[in-house]
Amino acid sequence: MRSLTRRAAWSAAVRLGLEVYDPEVEASLWLDTESEYTLDQTPIPDNRPSTTWGDLPDLTLLPEALQLVVEVARFRGARVLEVGPRYGVHSLWIDQALEPSELAFSDFAIDRGLQERWAPGLRCPHRVVWGDLRLATKLLELEPPSILCSSSASSTTRRITSTS
Repeated sequence: MRSLTRRAAWSAAVRLGLEVYDPEVEASLWLDTESEYTLDQTPIPDNRPSTTWGDLPDLTLLPEALQLVVEVARFRGARVLEVGPRYGVHSLWIDQALEPSELAFSDFAIDRGLQERWAPGLRCPHRVVWGDLRLATKLLELEPPSILCSSSASSTTRRITSTS
């Protein structure tokens, strides 16, 4: 049903003269050329029957599992870019464990309310670039991050990359 809906929306957009493309393909190509992809085979202990965690409906990776896939000593004090922090669970872990020199976020403006709940708890310097990551040109004004973290439920779930 989902693919049928997607095809219908795609077809309607084309008929309306809108430009249509698959952002997953574009994002993957950009990441492949601009970063180092590391597939970490570390087993992640997680016995949950689903991705729910407490009152959070869709937490893909538990915060305590991050220490298994992030080289904490290597990236302590580094500049970190986190894509899609949503509930802030991973952001707070990054703040405490990595003590970054700066923590930058790229997130959709619709999630601003979620971020306002947890961002005041951050100790490190931080800033947010609101909008679609593909169009977030303000990120180009910042120093390049040392590490990119994305814990979204997409294909980048365990993509922890060093950009240096």
